[in-house]
Amino acid sequence: MIKPQIVTLKVNNWDKHNPRNDRDNMPWFKFRRDFFRDTRIRELPQPAKILFIYLMCEQAKSGTEPIQFSYRFAALDLDSSVQELQKSLSILCAYNLVSNQQPNGNQNAPSGCLEESREEESRVDPVGVPPPDPTEALILKFSKIHADEDWVRLEHGKARSWYAERGKKFTERAFGNWLRRGLDNKPIPAAARPVLVEKYWDADANAWLPVPPRNDP
Repeated sequence: MIKPQIVTLKVNNWDKHNPRNDRDNMPWFKFRRDFFRDTRIRELPQPAKILFIYLMCEQAKSGTEPIQFSYRFAALDLDSSVQELQKSLSILCAYNLVSNQQPNGNQNAPSGCLEESREEESRVDPVGVPPPDPTEALILKFSKIHADEDWVRLEHGKARSWYAERGKKFTERAFGNWLRRGLDNKPIPAAARPVLVEKYWDADANAWLPVPPRNDP
Protein backbone atom coordinates (compact mmCIF):
# COMPACT_ATOMS: atom_id res chain seq x y z
CA MET A 1 0.00 0.00 0.00
CA ILE A 2 1.30 3.44 -0.94
CA LYS A 3 1.77 5.69 2.06
CA PRO A 4 -0.17 8.99 1.94
CA GLN A 5 1.88 12.08 1.20
CA ILE A 6 -0.26 14.29 3.46
CA VAL A 7 -0.51 13.58 7.18
CA THR A 8 -2.69 15.24 9.82
CA LEU A 9 -0.49 16.24 12.76
CA LYS A 10 -0.52 18.39 15.86
CA VAL A 11 2.30 19.69 18.03
CA ASN A 12 1.64 18.39 21.52
CA ASN A 13 0.66 20.97 24.16
CA TRP A 14 0.59 23.75 21.57
CA ASP A 15 -2.63 25.16 23.04
CA LYS A 16 -1.02 25.27 26.48
CA HIS A 17 2.09 27.21 25.46
CA ASN A 18 0.48 29.34 22.73
CA PRO A 19 -3.09 29.94 23.99
CA ARG A 20 -4.15 32.51 21.38
CA ASN A 21 -7.60 31.49 20.15
CA ASP A 22 -8.65 34.95 18.95
CA ARG A 23 -6.51 34.88 15.84
CA ASP A 24 -5.51 32.26 13.29
CA ASN A 25 -2.37 32.17 11.20
CA MET A 26 -0.19 33.95 13.76
CA PRO A 27 3.01 35.49 12.30
CA TRP A 28 4.92 34.55 15.48
CA PHE A 29 4.73 32.10 18.38
CA LYS A 30 6.32 31.57 21.81
CA PHE A 31 9.64 29.75 21.63
CA ARG A 32 11.77 28.80 24.62
CA ARG A 33 15.25 30.31 24.46
CA ASP A 34 16.72 27.19 26.13
CA PHE A 35 15.12 24.95 23.49
CA PHE A 36 18.40 23.34 22.42
CA ARG A 37 19.38 22.63 26.04
CA ASP A 38 16.24 20.63 26.79
CA THR A 39 17.24 17.05 27.62
CA ARG A 40 14.88 15.46 25.10
CA ILE A 41 15.75 17.91 22.32
CA ARG A 42 19.45 17.16 22.82
CA GLU A 43 18.75 13.49 22.15
CA LEU A 44 17.13 14.19 18.78
CA PRO A 45 19.12 13.82 15.56
CA GLN A 46 19.71 17.11 13.78
CA PRO A 47 17.11 16.47 11.00
CA ALA A 48 14.44 15.75 13.64
CA LYS A 49 15.22 19.01 15.46
CA ILE A 50 14.83 21.00 12.24
CA LEU A 51 11.59 19.22 11.38
CA PHE A 52 10.18 19.90 14.86
CA ILE A 53 10.83 23.65 14.51
CA TYR A 54 9.29 23.51 11.03
CA LEU A 55 6.17 21.83 12.42
CA MET A 56 5.84 24.49 15.12
CA CYS A 57 5.92 27.15 12.39
CA GLU A 58 3.20 25.24 10.52
CA GLN A 59 1.18 24.85 13.72
CA ALA A 60 1.30 28.63 14.22
CA LYS A 61 -0.38 28.99 10.82
CA SER A 62 -3.13 26.50 11.77
CA GLY A 63 -3.76 27.87 15.25
CA THR A 64 -5.57 25.27 17.34
CA GLU A 65 -6.45 23.16 14.30
CA PRO A 66 -4.31 20.18 13.23
CA ILE A 67 -1.65 20.59 10.55
CA GLN A 68 -2.10 19.16 7.07
CA PHE A 69 1.54 18.16 6.68
CA SER A 70 2.76 17.51 3.13
CA TYR A 71 5.92 15.45 2.81
CA ARG A 72 6.64 16.83 -0.65
CA PHE A 73 6.26 20.49 0.27
CA ALA A 74 8.30 19.99 3.44
CA ALA A 75 11.02 18.20 1.47
CA LEU A 76 11.29 21.24 -0.80
CA ASP A 77 11.24 23.71 2.10
CA LEU A 78 13.86 21.81 4.13
CA ASP A 79 15.97 20.58 1.21
CA SER A 80 15.39 17.04 2.39
CA SER A 81 13.85 13.81 1.12
CA VAL A 82 10.50 12.18 1.86
CA GLN A 83 12.30 9.17 3.34
CA GLU A 84 14.35 11.36 5.70
CA LEU A 85 11.23 13.25 6.78
CA GLN A 86 9.36 10.02 7.49
CA LYS A 87 12.24 8.83 9.66
CA SER A 88 12.43 12.15 11.54
CA LEU A 89 8.67 12.31 12.04
CA SER A 90 8.68 8.78 13.42
CA ILE A 91 11.29 9.86 15.99
CA LEU A 92 9.25 12.95 16.98
CA CYS A 93 6.21 10.74 17.54
CA ALA A 94 8.28 8.32 19.60
CA TYR A 95 9.45 11.21 21.79
CA ASN A 96 5.83 12.44 22.16
CA LEU A 97 6.62 15.85 20.71
CA VAL A 98 4.14 15.48 17.86
CA SER A 99 0.97 13.40 17.65
CA ASN A 100 -0.79 12.05 14.60
CA GLN A 101 -4.51 12.62 14.23
CA GLN A 102 -7.10 10.04 13.29
CA PRO A 103 -9.36 10.89 10.34
CA ASN A 104 -12.07 11.94 12.81
CA GLY A 105 -9.72 14.57 14.27
CA ASN A 106 -9.10 12.96 17.67
CA GLN A 107 -5.63 13.15 19.09
CA ASN A 108 -3.76 9.98 19.90
CA ALA A 109 -3.02 10.60 23.57
CA PRO A 110 -0.85 13.75 23.38
CA SER A 111 1.76 14.33 26.03
CA GLY A 112 3.88 17.33 26.93
CA CYS A 113 5.66 19.11 24.09
CA LEU A 114 8.74 19.64 26.21
CA GLU A 115 7.45 18.07 29.38
CA GLU A 116 7.40 14.55 30.70
CA SER A 117 4.04 12.80 30.51
CA ARG A 118 2.64 11.78 33.91
CA GLU A 119 -0.09 9.53 32.54
CA GLU A 120 -0.11 6.22 30.74
CA GLU A 121 -0.84 6.85 27.08
CA SER A 122 -3.14 4.80 24.87
CA ARG A 123 -1.28 4.83 21.57
CA VAL A 124 -2.70 4.30 18.11
CA ASP A 125 -0.82 3.55 14.94
CA PRO A 126 0.46 6.73 13.26
CA VAL A 127 -1.36 7.76 10.11
CA GLY A 128 0.93 7.66 7.10
CA VAL A 129 4.11 7.40 9.18
CA PRO A 130 6.15 4.25 9.80
CA PRO A 131 5.70 3.08 13.43
CA PRO A 132 8.60 4.14 15.64
CA ASP A 133 11.28 1.50 16.09
CA PRO A 134 12.34 1.51 19.78
CA THR A 135 15.56 -0.36 18.97
CA GLU A 136 16.56 2.13 16.28
CA ALA A 137 15.71 5.10 18.52
CA LEU A 138 17.86 3.61 21.29
CA ILE A 139 20.81 3.06 18.95
CA LEU A 140 20.50 6.58 17.51
CA LYS A 141 20.43 8.07 21.00
CA PHE A 142 23.63 6.37 22.16
CA SER A 143 25.31 6.81 18.77
CA LYS A 144 25.00 10.54 19.25
CA ILE A 145 26.48 10.31 22.74
CA HIS A 146 29.44 8.12 21.77
CA ALA A 147 29.85 9.41 18.19
CA ASP A 148 30.34 5.89 16.83
CA GLU A 149 27.20 4.26 15.40
CA ASP A 150 28.96 1.10 14.17
CA TRP A 151 30.37 0.39 17.64
CA VAL A 152 27.03 1.10 19.35
CA ARG A 153 25.21 -1.26 16.97
CA LEU A 154 27.79 -3.99 17.55
CA GLU A 155 27.56 -3.62 21.34
CA HIS A 156 23.76 -3.51 21.19
CA GLY A 157 23.67 -6.96 19.59
CA LYS A 158 26.15 -8.34 22.12
CA ALA A 159 24.30 -6.81 25.08
CA ARG A 160 20.88 -8.12 24.00
CA SER A 161 22.28 -11.62 23.55
CA TRP A 162 24.01 -11.50 26.95
CA TYR A 163 20.85 -10.39 28.77
CA ALA A 164 18.65 -12.88 26.87
CA GLU A 165 20.92 -15.82 27.72
CA ARG A 166 20.66 -14.96 31.42
CA GLY A 167 16.94 -14.23 31.40
CA LYS A 168 17.48 -10.63 32.46
CA LYS A 169 15.52 -7.58 31.32
CA PHE A 170 17.36 -5.51 28.74
CA THR A 171 16.57 -1.82 29.37
CA GLU A 172 17.90 1.50 28.15
CA ARG A 173 19.67 2.03 31.46
CA ALA A 174 21.24 -1.42 31.26
CA PHE A 175 22.52 -0.71 27.76
CA GLY A 176 23.96 2.64 28.84
CA ASN A 177 25.85 0.94 31.67
CA TRP A 178 27.04 -1.76 29.25
CA LEU A 179 28.49 0.88 26.92
CA ARG A 180 30.20 2.74 29.75
CA ARG A 181 31.85 -0.47 30.94
CA GLY A 182 33.00 -1.24 27.42
CA LEU A 183 34.65 2.11 26.72
CA ASP A 184 38.06 0.83 27.85
CA ASN A 185 37.88 -1.95 25.27
CA LYS A 186 36.45 0.20 22.49
CA PRO A 187 38.66 -0.02 19.38
CA ILE A 188 40.32 3.22 18.34
CA PRO A 189 39.38 4.22 14.77
CA ALA A 190 42.31 4.18 12.38
CA ALA A 191 41.89 7.90 11.72
CA ALA A 192 42.27 8.65 15.45
CA ARG A 193 45.28 6.42 16.12
CA PRO A 194 48.51 8.28 16.82
CA VAL A 195 51.15 7.91 14.13
CA LEU A 196 54.66 7.51 15.49
CA VAL A 197 57.22 9.27 13.32
CA GLU A 198 60.92 8.65 13.92
CA LYS A 199 62.87 11.92 13.92
CA TYR A 200 66.47 13.04 14.20
CA TRP A 201 68.13 16.32 15.14
CA ASP A 202 69.51 18.28 12.17
CA ALA A 203 72.06 20.78 13.43
CA ASP A 204 72.14 22.70 10.14
CA ALA A 205 68.38 23.13 10.13
CA ASN A 206 68.33 23.52 13.92
CA ALA A 207 65.24 21.35 14.07
CA TRP A 208 63.94 17.79 14.47
CA LEU A 209 63.30 16.26 11.03
CA PRO A 210 61.61 12.97 10.07
CA VAL A 211 63.98 10.13 9.36
CA PRO A 212 63.94 9.46 5.59
CA PRO A 213 62.60 6.04 4.54
CA ARG A 214 65.18 3.31 4.23
CA ASN A 215 65.72 1.76 0.84
CA ASP A 216 66.53 -1.83 1.79
CA PRO A 217 68.28 -3.80 -0.95
